[in-house]
Parts: sequence; C-alpha cells; structure tokens
Amino acid sequence: MNVKSVSGRILCMGAINMDLVMFMDALPAPGQTFVTDNFSTFPGGKGGNQAVTAAVLGGEVSYFGKLARDSFSEQLLAGMSARGVDIRYVLRDAGSTAGIAMIWVDARGQNSIVFNPGANRLLLPEEVSEYAQCFTAGGILLVTGEILPDTIYAAIRQAKKSGMLVIVDPAPVPPLPLPDDIPALVDIVKPNETEAALLTGIPVTDFASAEQAARRLHEMGFGVPIVTLGAQGALALIDGAALRVMPFASRRSMRPLPAMSFPERWRRRWATASRWRTRWSSRARQRR
Repeated sequence: MNVKSVSGRILCMGAINMDLVMFMDALPAPGQTFVTDNFSTFPGGKGGNQAVTAAVLGGEVSYFGKLARDSFSEQLLAGMSARGVDIRYVLRDAGSTAGIAMIWVDARGQNSIVFNPGANRLLLPEEVSEYAQCFTAGGILLVTGEILPDTIYAAIRQAKKSGMLVIVDPAPVPPLPLPDDIPALVDIVKPNETEAALLTGIPVTDFASAEQAARRLHEMGFGVPIVTLGAQGALALIDGAALRVMPFASRRSMRPLPAMSFPERWRRRWATASRWRTRWSSRARQRR
C-alpha cells in the first residue's frame, strides 16, 4: 500500500489490561510472605497502550476488542475514552473479566508477572467479519499478538481487503508456522530481538544479526521489517536498505532522585509519567 494514500485513521487491536502492581525490596521465594507498603493499579496491555499513545499524540483512533462488565473493564474503557479513543467497537462479555496482570517489582527492577487475558481472548474471527465496518479504506490497522491468532489473521485479511495499511507487533509471537498468506498482507512488522529470532530462526544480538533477521522477514513476504534492539535502538529494512535508528536519551529520565525508599522512588516515577500523559492528552484535544 502506498503510504501517501493513508488517511490517518487508526484501528487498534490487542489487549487492554489492568496492571496490579506492588514494589518491594526483594521478590518472595515460594512459600515466603513479604509485607510491603504500596499497591497501585495502572491501565496496561500493548493494544490499549498503543491506542492511548496514538490518541494523545493527535491521532484519530478507534479500538476493536472485547472486555467484560466488571469494575476494571469500566475503568479501562472510561480511561481510554477520556484520552480520545473511540470505544464504540469494544464488545462486552458479561461472563468474563478484564485482562489482569499481577506484577511484583524488586529493588533491582526485576519483576514477576502473572497474567490472565480475560475477555481479550474471547474476540472471535467471525466477529471480525461482523464488524467489518470498523476497517476503513485508507486507515491503519495496528495489531499486537495478545489475542487469538485466528482473530489476528482474520483482522489482517479484512484490513487488507478494506484497503488499510497493516502494522503488526508480534508480541507474543503466535504459534508457527504462520499461514502462508499472512506475511505478504503485512506492510510493517515490528518484532523485538526475541520475536525476530523466533520468526526467522536467526539469533538477534546486535545490528548485524538484526539486519540478517530483517532480510529474512522480507524474504518471507513482510513489507518493511523493523527489529527493535532495546537500548541499542532499532533496525529497519526499507527498499532493500538497512537503516539504523539510535535510541533517544531523555534528560528528564536521567535526572537523579533524592534519597528515599524504593517504593517511593517508583511512585514518583509513575506520578511524573501520569502528569505528562495528562498534558499530552489536553494538548491533543485542543488540536482537534
């Protein structure tokens, strides 16, 4: 698809979760009980995060997925709507729950996560056809690997049939091999090192191996592969040429915090991030 014909309308699919987070000095061993002094809830899920980020930066964003009717689902939908995401295509399943991630983080930044996808995994391939009207010509489908693989494939096929640009974040990578027709329907694929290695069989550790994996992805049929390398940056393969993208340093993130307890340091970080998200949201609404 010619990117010049893209309208700018974005349809996001993936998971919307509520993250239940506690910070502690050390993660408990099996059978061990720790007492901590903090507990926070944060909206999460790659699909929901991408939708909100695109919306607060000024995009015209809709979300197609499934949640429940529990209190967490209501909070997640209200938060997305408040930040400018069109939620009319979020279906509801009264017998399920919102996706839940229970996250413990220790003083070194190591974490332990237990995740229940809840209603996210109940979005079915036939519902993609039923709601084909949300796949609009000239729009962009941004989909992650957090929902049923067959639903992802149905969405990619419907998007391409409708004349959309298709961007896939294969996190997590679905069971392999992929259906034969899928790679050629994807305009941009954005795996990280681990995901690129799973898709191609090429271990990715640096720019050289990332380029090898990107070329293999292109041979498989993907239009533009972008392999992210964490702190090293990313590598994109565009028209046969490898483009290295170095990470951007944030002066704000490098500013040291005063002496305080570990949980308090994390609470300060999250509070700062929340304030900046709110400012972006206000500016995005003003631009409209």
